[in-house]
Amino acid sequence: MRRLRCAFAPRRARRTGISVLLALALVLGLGALLQPASAVHHARAPRALSFPVHESFDNGNDVGTSTGSASYQSGWLRLTPASNSQAGSWQMKDSFSTSLGIVAQFTYATYGGKTTEGKRGDGMAFFLADGSAATGTGAVGGSLGYACAGLTVRCTSNGVPGAFLGIGLDEFGNFSSSITGASGPGTQPNKVVLRGGGNGTTGYRFGTSADGPGSTVETGSRDSYRTVRIAVQPKNGKLLVSVWSDSGPGTASARLITDFDVSTITNQPSLPSTLRVGFSGSTGGATNIHEVGDLTINVPANLTVAKSGKPATVAAGAGPVTYTVKVTNSDANDVTGAVVQDTVPGLTQVTWTCTASTGSACARASGTGDLDTTANLLRNGTVTYTITGTAPAQPATLSNTAVVSAPDSRTDTDPSDNSSTAVTTVTARADAAVTKEGVGAGPVRPGEEFLYRITARDNGPSDTRNVRATDTLPGGLTFVSSTDGCTASGRVVSCPTAATLTAGSTVSWTFRVRLDAGYRGDGSDLGNTARITHDVTDPDTANNTSDAALPPGGVTPPAADLVTVKKTTTTGRVAPGETFAYTVTVTNRGPSVARAVRLQDPLPTPLTFLSSDDACAVADRTVTCGPVATLAPGAFVAWTFRVRLDAAYEGDGTDVRNTATAEADTADPDTSNNSGTASVPGGRLKPPTADLEFGKQADDTPA
Repeated sequence: MRRLRCAFAPRRARRTGISVLLALALVLGLGALLQPASAVHHARAPRALSFPVHESFDNGNDVGTSTGSASYQSGWLRLTPASNSQAGSWQMKDSFSTSLGIVAQFTYATYGGKTTEGKRGDGMAFFLADGSAATGTGAVGGSLGYACAGLTVRCTSNGVPGAFLGIGLDEFGNFSSSITGASGPGTQPNKVVLRGGGNGTTGYRFGTSADGPGSTVETGSRDSYRTVRIAVQPKNGKLLVSVWSDSGPGTASARLITDFDVSTITNQPSLPSTLRVGFSGSTGGATNIHEVGDLTINVPANLTVAKSGKPATVAAGAGPVTYTVKVTNSDANDVTGAVVQDTVPGLTQVTWTCTASTGSACARASGTGDLDTTANLLRNGTVTYTITGTAPAQPATLSNTAVVSAPDSRTDTDPSDNSSTAVTTVTARADAAVTKEGVGAGPVRPGEEFLYRITARDNGPSDTRNVRATDTLPGGLTFVSSTDGCTASGRVVSCPTAATLTAGSTVSWTFRVRLDAGYRGDGSDLGNTARITHDVTDPDTANNTSDAALPPGGVTPPAADLVTVKKTTTTGRVAPGETFAYTVTVTNRGPSVARAVRLQDPLPTPLTFLSSDDACAVADRTVTCGPVATLAPGAFVAWTFRVRLDAAYEGDGTDVRNTATAEADTADPDTSNNSGTASVPGGRLKPPTADLEFGKQADDTPA
């Protein structure tokens, strides 16, 4: 912002005779004991003010002209010292076109004075004067160095020459009195008072008033300075005035006067083509130091922005999400270089376009990424931005704010509508897919165990949570165990919940099953699917169920390893001609069910089959037992049959060896253990015995 400075020597007002002063004191009351005649500097040709303006009052400069008691004090423009009956003013040399209006903001401080009737005084004023008029200071006391003063029916002391509008910060209250400008409701201390224009002893009529913030306009010290903002805007043939003030550093500004129509003031002068900014202040019997600390002036504008978005709710990764940002300029003034910004948080692949109403212009017609551009807007002009993008991958609430800012050459009179927010709710969306596979080389025989692996993958775009896997096993398969914590209830396998699955990642569960030992199919009926569920909306539920998985390597025909053990039922030795029994046990070591299990046992010559309680029979000296329809893995069958050792046998029994062999319709992977051999009980015979029976008869034939 440009800072303007000039140097000038403060001048004091000419003083009149003491008799005139005493007479005026009676007229003006306690708030204005003394009043000098107005000091007037003759007008010069006005020069157009260049905006923006910043005057810090750090030292004297030629930006403004002072009259009366005004002076520079340590970076402040001091309008009055804390002395009786002082009046001072300062006016800018440059003027502005009344077709533009202005927004002026300044800091002020009032302090260090003495009271009369419990009040300090009198006050200070911000004013506008005809840009072609001479400069000067108005009356002391209640006139605040701006207005004329005198009697309730007419003024006897001049006001600021060519005055158009005065806004007083009135401590003592006489700026509302009828002795000021010959009009007013009466004394009103600590008011912000608006008076109209005038010249000499005519005009300066009362317009309106409002309480100062906290019911005071005093600051009490320079450190407790206040900031005032004044907007003067032409609108529909009227000149509207609004006033804001805070209560001190760091406090909020309050609007005290809103759009007051200056033309409603009695005898208000016509609006000149140009106006000039000034300050004035005065004391009377009550005193105070009145200072202005910093002044900025700019052209008013009122930019507004409205933003909307659709859809209001969108799935993650979906699009397009469309935002419409409309910037509107009021009828206050044209705006060149309005700054329009929208960071568009969260969206990807962002593009935007701009269109403008007739006469207004977009600095750029289109762009990518965040919106950060400018626009030129005529009065009542608009520019509209259409922003599109793709929703983020993760769920979120996107609070998307567009902001419009006035350029340095304009001040926005209502910044409350310079931002607009659209909220978009992004809901989670995760395409979870499941696959299932048999683990291992295979093939699998009935009765064997193998592994299944279920794998869930989050294809995104969002993370998902509480992923659950289930698997209903077909007939022929039985759950065995799982190192990953899967369990079974009946034929339904359930695996532990994965609390979180990030997009692009996987989680797997492995469990062991057994192919039923009695399974007789080719494996084509063992197709086995897994299913997953999760807590996030899934755009493709078709892949939540896996393809059917078969045993790894398929299914090979069943096999049963039969093991045969043969032994005698007793270890007690026998002799030729005696009987004993053999028990033959056939065990199925699996893995499959053995079908039609049977036994053959060719008897050696010394042995003769006698009988069996286990359905064994003999044919051509070969004992056959069975068949047993099915023999499960781990199960066994035992057959017992009795034989007799030939009575004429003369050996010791070691050559009586008897071998039984088991077989089945089911293939046997190891036939080397299908036979079992046994000898006679005890391994040897006991000595032969004979049960002789003798008979004796008496011969009674005489000798």
